[in-house]
Amino acid sequence: TTDPALLILNANASHSGNWVVTVLGEGCSSTASDSVNVFVEQPPVLIATNNGPICAGDSVRLVANDIPGASYLWSGPGSFSTIGRRVDAPGIQGNYTVRVSSSLGCVSAVSTNVQTYAATQITAISTDGTDCFFRGDSIRLIPTIFPADDGSYTYNWSGSNGFVSSDAIPIILLDSSTSNHTYSLQVMDGNGCDSEVSTVS
Repeated sequence: TTDPALLILNANASHSGNWVVTVLGEGCSSTASDSVNVFVEQPPVLIATNNGPICAGDSVRLVANDIPGASYLWSGPGSFSTIGRRVDAPGIQGNYTVRVSSSLGCVSAVSTNVQTYAATQITAISTDGTDCFFRGDSIRLIPTIFPADDGSYTYNWSGSNGFVSSDAIPIILLDSSTSNHTYSLQVMDGNGCDSEVSTVS
C-alpha cells in the first residue's frame, strides 16, 4: 500500500499474527519495523433457546450457550431487559434477543422465538333446572367454554358439601335444605394450561 496506515476490511481470524512494515522509496527498502501482534477474535457460535411453548401468563426460561468470559444482555417484548446467560422472562409471545459481549469487547447477537398457548376461557356456567330447587332435586351444571372442548380437556369441579367431580357436565343431588350452593370449575386443556376459576351460586 502507498498509505502509511493499513486498513483491512472484513478482518477475520486469518489476519491474526505478527505484522511488520517496511518502507520502499527510490529503489531502496528500509529495515523492517518492530513487529506488532494482531489478534482478530473469531465470532462465537451463539445459540439461544427457550422452554416454550408455554401457557399464557406463565414465565419463560431463556438460555444462551456458555461463552467463557462473556456478558449477556437480553431484550424482548414488553420492554423486557435483563442480564445473564440463563434468565426468566414474562411469558409474552415474540422474539427475545441476547447480545453477547466477549472479554475483548466484541459483540454478537442471536434471537429465539417464544410461542404461547392461548388460555381456555369459561364464559358461563348454567343449570338445566328451574329457578327454585328443593332438597332431593338433581341439577346439571353446564359450562360454556372457549375454545370448545376438542376432547382433550380435563374438568375440576368443587363445591358445597364437599362436592368434587371430573365430569364435563356433572349432576348434583341437592341433599341439603340450605339455599346457598356454590360450585367452582377450572379446566385444563390438552396443552396442560389451566383456565381461570369460574364460580356459580
